[in-house]
Amino acid sequence: MDAIIRVERISKYFKSGIGIIGKKTNVALDDVSVEVRKGEIFGLLGPNGAGKTTLMKIILGLTYPTKGHTEIMGKFKLFNSIKGQIGYLPENYSFPPDITGWQFLNYVGMMHSIAKKERYKKIDTIFHQLAMIPDAPKKIKSYSKGMKRKLGIAQAMLHSPEILFLDEPTEGLDPIGRKQIRDILKDLELQGKTIVLNSHLLSEIEIICHRVAILNKGSIVKLGAVSEITEVLEGYRISIPHTAYKKYKSIFQNYTVTNGTHYLYIDVDSSKSLDSLVDRLRKHEIHIETIERRRSSLEDYFIQITGEDNKS
Repeated sequence: MDAIIRVERISKYFKSGIGIIGKKTNVALDDVSVEVRKGEIFGLLGPNGAGKTTLMKIILGLTYPTKGHTEIMGKFKLFNSIKGQIGYLPENYSFPPDITGWQFLNYVGMMHSIAKKERYKKIDTIFHQLAMIPDAPKKIKSYSKGMKRKLGIAQAMLHSPEILFLDEPTEGLDPIGRKQIRDILKDLELQGKTIVLNSHLLSEIEIICHRVAILNKGSIVKLGAVSEITEVLEGYRISIPHTAYKKYKSIFQNYTVTNGTHYLYIDVDSSKSLDSLVDRLRKHEIHIETIERRRSSLEDYFIQITGEDNKS
């Protein structure tokens, strides 16, 4: 699949302090290279200060690299024709408080030169997708943090861009709101759009992204498909009802037990241990809900490769 975004050996240094002697060089990005393929949902991950937002801003031309270059749609320069095909949700933003959400999107649509009839249709569709129809005529100053986040996403996608850059798109949203955003992004993926996400919610990234780049201290420490990173581990996991554990607690003394919301999870390290445990569960007529191969989560891997370096 062709790359629609290319980042070639980008470095970004900042100077801090006062005077020539007192100035210190801070490295935000160090020799970063990455490609984003057309039509994929790509995730940028990393702890606070890893360089994710800086990298996104460099790609968008909002700040400049100290070294290296970027390319979008085959061009090194962001011409107006390319800018018109990009949607952007920044991490921090502000809205005019005394106009309604509908008025704001109408203004954004006019800036993109969307015809009136099409503009009105798009605004109504987006408010419907975001479950915000009752909020459209309300002034933005009455919006919650989550509603403002949705409005920010709406303005980024209103003009049907080919590429979407979303910095923490689900911050401040409840689980229902996060699912609404996931569904919208999946629909955009089916339309062939390219989406770059920066998020600290690793579970969301794991669900929706094809590939991810994990940054730490300005460098990419892992780049690949989510399915490759969340590799299968040795051993198995069995889920059973909570009531069984309370009644037959001694059976599980030599296993790792995790207390889930609906079930209890028992980890075993080999097929031999699995056979032994299953025999004992059947002997006591304990219902087995599932048996599956253990798989590491994206969060497990993230903590493994960034945790040691970020300990205080």
